[in-house]
Amino acid sequence: MAGAGAIADRRWLRGGSAQNRGSAGRSREPKRYRLEDQQTTPTASRRRPALSIAVLLFITALSACAQNSFQLQGGAPAIDLKSPLAAEVLMEVDDVAVTWGTGRVGDALKSALVRNGTFGQIHFPIYPARAVANKLRIVARGNIETDAGGAVGKSVATGLLMFLPVGVLQYRDVFAISAEISLLGEGGKSGPVTVESKVAADHTMFNGPETYALQAQRMLLDDLAGRISTALADHPEWFGR
Repeated sequence: MAGAGAIADRRWLRGGSAQNRGSAGRSREPKRYRLEDQQTTPTASRRRPALSIAVLLFITALSACAQNSFQLQGGAPAIDLKSPLAAEVLMEVDDVAVTWGTGRVGDALKSALVRNGTFGQIHFPIYPARAVANKLRIVARGNIETDAGGAVGKSVATGLLMFLPVGVLQYRDVFAISAEISLLGEGGKSGPVTVESKVAADHTMFNGPETYALQAQRMLLDDLAGRISTALADHPEWFGR
């Protein structure tokens, strides 16, 4: 009986060894990928560039919306003066009532009225010791009109969108000015006539006045000078013409 048991043990050992060899052989075979496995492989690496481009385009569009823009409301009609209305004038400007630019109106109008050919020379703010026949007097008043009704709602919405890289909502400030013009000449006082000008400046809450106010004021005063020229050209008799 002992001999039969030993023979059985040897047969079991040989069978186990063969099975182990078979398992080892199978483990050394290269893993084969099926076609359906390749088709279901994630494509995250392909999606990332498309997502980055979409985000970049979105930010670019928002940046375009956030640019300051200006609209001149009813530009002054162009005039064609064959010669200046006067070779020279004294100019006196009272701009105390211009809330957005006290002290700036006179210099701007002086340059513009000479540049557009209305006068040959304007004495301002320093006057010559000699007499000058005509004195132009301008009394200006100006303010900034804000869309107060819509500003409250836009402020709340801007707070909700404050984490965006650029501003989204546009706010509007309207720079306005009026000028009362009269002339003191050899024949006495003429006038006054009144002209007005407005420029709307659209900006975001994050753009401070320094980013748009000066440009709006330059546009406004250039337009005002054009309106003054037109008003004076309608009254050549003021200058003895």
